[in-house]
Amino acid sequence: KRLGGQELPADVAETRTADPAAAALRNDCREEVFILLASLSDAFRETLVLHYWNEMSVKEIADVTQTSVSNVKSRLSRGRMQLADMYRQRHGYAEEAEPSAGFLSDLLPAGLAAS
Repeated sequence: KRLGGQELPADVAETRTADPAAAALRNDCREEVFILLASLSDAFRETLVLHYWNEMSVKEIADVTQTSVSNVKSRLSRGRMQLADMYRQRHGYAEEAEPSAGFLSDLLPAGLAAS
């Protein structure tokens, strides 16, 4: 399957065509994540997007943003924490500990970040 001239991974293409309800959920989640990302500061948003959507390593992000590796790690951690807090507030969840490094992967259905 192709979307916008790009080949989709087989599992993503199959999910998109096999289950309209799953596709609607993916779209809702994608929209919500983008709304939450827009609420973050530029530095946190940039770091999260580079890491999760562009799949850049911490070192690569440090090079691109001309900052230290430790600063990138801090931005990833604090950005995830802010996203998790905003997500919990929107959905009425109790406050918890710092989200895991896989927080966005847990929040997003498979293939969402890459699509």
